[in-house]
Amino acid sequence: MIRTVIVDDEIAAIGNLADLLHETGDVEIVGQFINPLEALDRIRDLGADVAFLDIDMPAMDGLEFASKLLELKQPIEVVFVTAYNEYAVDAFELHALDYL
Repeated sequence: MIRTVIVDDEIAAIGNLADLLHETGDVEIVGQFINPLEALDRIRDLGADVAFLDIDMPAMDGLEFASKLLELKQPIEVVFVTAYNEYAVDAFELHALDYL
């Protein structure tokens, strides 16, 4: 079972992604956050394998969040889920697993 965290400032987007992930039967969602600062504070305790991140969020964008994960040296893969294609190169420079 893959343990995941979803971080997006839109509740509907979190719900839609959570539904899709549940349908796979291989994913356990261990955290859903609309506030990236709260997610970053709790990420160590959740034991997530993958973080699904939006790019455009208030307080901290997804790229900064991924950068902070690297600083924490947490073994978490990052998948960006966003409508913004112009950040793909930046995302992969942060070693993102994927960019959807």
